[in-house]
Amino acid sequence: MASLTQYCIEQKLKGAFLKAIGALEKVELGYYELEQKNYIRK
Repeated sequence: MASLTQYCIEQKLKGAFLKAIGALEKVELGYYELEQKNYIRK
């Protein structure tokens, strides 16, 4: 969770929502770009 918080700070995210149940192994983070109308995945 600390690395996710650090990532949000570095990317200057103003808001975020995370929902997860169970364990995660291979995670892909992304966000929806309103102007481009698509998801940007990291």
